[in-house]
Amino acid sequence: MVDGSLEGLCLLTPRIQLIADKRIVVREDLDAVRKRGLVSVLSGGGSGHEPAHAGFVGRGMLTAAVCGDVFASPSVDQILLVLRLIGHKGGTIVIVKNYTGDRLNFGLAIERYRAEFSDPEETKVEMILVEDDIATTTASAGPRGICGTLLVHKLVGAMAEEGRSFQRICHAAKSFRNSIRTIGVSLNRSSLFSRTETGKVSDASTIKHSQPLEVEIGLGIHNEPGAGLELFKSMKEVVALMMEYLEEAHCETDLEHNDHTFMMINNLGGLSVLEMQIVCREAVLWMYEKGGRPRDLYITCGAFMTSLKMPGFSITVANCSVGVATCLMAPTECASWIPFRQVNTTSTMQHNLSEFERPKSSEAVDHSSTSRKLTKEQGEALRKAVSGACQAIIDNEQYLNKLDAVSGDGDCGTTLKNLAQNISKVVSHSDCGDPHRLFRLFAEAASTSGGTGGALYGVLFSSFATALARFEDVSQSSSWIAAFGVALKTFVKYSRAGRGQKSMLDALEAIRESALENIVHWNGKDLGEVLDQLAIRCEIAAQGTKDMVAEVGRSSYSAKRKDLPKVPDAGAIAVSLWMREIAASFES
Repeated sequence: MVDGSLEGLCLLTPRIQLIADKRIVVREDLDAVRKRGLVSVLSGGGSGHEPAHAGFVGRGMLTAAVCGDVFASPSVDQILLVLRLIGHKGGTIVIVKNYTGDRLNFGLAIERYRAEFSDPEETKVEMILVEDDIATTTASAGPRGICGTLLVHKLVGAMAEEGRSFQRICHAAKSFRNSIRTIGVSLNRSSLFSRTETGKVSDASTIKHSQPLEVEIGLGIHNEPGAGLELFKSMKEVVALMMEYLEEAHCETDLEHNDHTFMMINNLGGLSVLEMQIVCREAVLWMYEKGGRPRDLYITCGAFMTSLKMPGFSITVANCSVGVATCLMAPTECASWIPFRQVNTTSTMQHNLSEFERPKSSEAVDHSSTSRKLTKEQGEALRKAVSGACQAIIDNEQYLNKLDAVSGDGDCGTTLKNLAQNISKVVSHSDCGDPHRLFRLFAEAASTSGGTGGALYGVLFSSFATALARFEDVSQSSSWIAAFGVALKTFVKYSRAGRGQKSMLDALEAIRESALENIVHWNGKDLGEVLDQLAIRCEIAAQGTKDMVAEVGRSSYSAKRKDLPKVPDAGAIAVSLWMREIAASFES
């Protein structure tokens, strides 16, 4: 479905091209961008939000966009491929919505891309994380990134087209993103906001329903639960409440009295044009009647970042200086972009479908030393342990999905099963006596597994391999424990997880702490007993997440919901499952 959609987009849109089988859309004039030394602009994310993000590739906005499966982040390998394709000395700015999977996968791809160059000037790349959802400002992972992300696309793309420097664009984007705030709303059932009991369409501002509509305020674009349900009887009331939330939201930037106000009314996919125009009317009226009558108000309305056919809409408001306003109003070739127009209360399609030949990736450099090896017996023991751990995850796919479905998207088990299958293939055909190389291969396997789980384990495996390479004797348990500690620090950096926040980190930290307490036994005859103690501690920690309040990941967005059952974190349970199998493999 995603591939067919992208091919259709390229048929309908001039001057963009599709990379075969990689779900990457790029500008046709990419060579001209390089020759002019213009900053490249990249964005992307899960599909299902069309026209975002591929629909905004073109002169004046994105240089390229990379797409994942529906509601799933693109893989690290996809992102790394497009970075290699569009990166050059002018620099690359990567605009990312603040979702765990996107943040991790784009972050890991950027780190791997930087590692391919010895000269920092050869690989100037910066991630701009957008966090505009005011319904999730208290989440420890930070507010979600939603429709306001597209305003950053527009600013950065316009500045890049003007030939502005990498540093200047980065500074402007980071400053502007802090003034953007968005809130969404959706019906809990597919129904028209503005239809009377008799079925006649009337003025939405005056309609009163015999049965009030129940709407969800602050829902996520992946169907994550919102801040709560509210009852409303008219569109006027719905829009007024949303505008009040936006007005109360605090911006980090100091705005001058003559700043411009930009408002984006976004169809989440399931509302008619008739309804969207009513939303637009009510929002503008509110701005002039109760919003302090802005000096310069610019508005656009349409489907910019959808959520399949969700029956709802979002409103984004941003204040900016004259310079930023000029960029937001600048022309662009993107057919999906609907230009802003200044408002007050009175007031031939070309077809081309192209495919790039897959760019050749740079050869990976193997830094492992032949002296840093395990014995043949140790290598086979590692192979047996990893194989058993993978099988435990595969066998528990449905159980993990069931846990994840309570407050997430219900695919944790499937994602980790894919990861386990990929790692099983690696371990069955690799030299397990070379752990540095082995865990690097695990990281690559995780990068192709997709989803947040694949990205999280990819970070763990990659950083563990790097840390383990620093030790001369990898047969010592102390080397593995120290490398594991370094890997957890890197994990925290990208996941933003902390102890007691209901995540897989709680189980991982239990392993590390128990290992440190039992390190004196690791090189003796009691290895099986020690690993059993690690597994027990890990299981206790994983089950303990049942009573925790989620503060990271998608489940954190519904942490305050009292109507959801208490279950342990699926990611933490998965850790306890594979740790138990590792311990069991050494019992004999």
